[in-house]
Amino acid sequence: TGRPYRLAHPELANLTSIARGGPDNPTPYVEEIIKLKPDVIIASFVSLDVVNNLQEQTGIPVVVLWPSSDDLNKFFEALRIAGKVLNREKRAEDLIKYINDIIQDIKSRVKGVSYRPSVYVGGLAYKGAHGFESTSGNYLPFVLLNANNVASSAGNGTFLVDKEQIFLWNPEYVFIDALNLNLVMNDIMKNPEFYNAIKAFSDNHVYLVWPNNFYGTNVEIVFINCYAIGKVLYSDRFSDVNIREKANEILERFVGRPLYDVLAAKFGSLVEPLGVQR
Repeated sequence: TGRPYRLAHPELANLTSIARGGPDNPTPYVEEIIKLKPDVIIASFVSLDVVNNLQEQTGIPVVVLWPSSDDLNKFFEALRIAGKVLNREKRAEDLIKYINDIIQDIKSRVKGVSYRPSVYVGGLAYKGAHGFESTSGNYLPFVLLNANNVASSAGNGTFLVDKEQIFLWNPEYVFIDALNLNLVMNDIMKNPEFYNAIKAFSDNHVYLVWPNNFYGTNVEIVFINCYAIGKVLYSDRFSDVNIREKANEILERFVGRPLYDVLAAKFGSLVEPLGVQR
């Protein structure tokens, strides 16, 4: 998967499974949790009923985190709560400062840009795999870069749009989520005329982005995608950024290991055109 923390720490796979995961209300394995005798249980993306039942059945305090990437204040609050519970408050504050520094750097680079080309991201995963029609009106890398997202007029969140609408939007640049690249490529092979009629494809302005969602958002990948997209859209403003070095810096700060080469081997290199004209 695209979860860098698992790639950085493969030993996590050896830990006891304590819940059935999934996009909708995971189910805790109460008996397994009791056997482990934790001092505290940290839960996320679960209902209040599940939390109350878990606390009542185990007799162990449950701390709930809601690390929303759409609201950085809530994300920072979740980090601070986790830091306090785990006695890692300095680590939480250091990470928050680093995130704020990254955001400030990205925003300062795109400030005053005179021309913002139209962009579209496709192939976003949402409760399963989807093709080119799966997009987002507030795709976070586009938001941070103040990019001209053609799908922003269709609403927020991840959703499916009609392919005819994408044709009408006719974006100048297209970015495809690597997680569903195979679905998009298969559709390109079946419908080359449709894709060739879109400016981004005819101009060879189609690029890869790494998947940053796996139920929750891996924000380190969001920032890596930001710098990669920035180098594509505003090359003069990001000319000093070496994407491999920047990605490794970000990954080391978040998960403790430079994983660019591992992720590039798994999903593909960033910044380079995919070369999908047909």
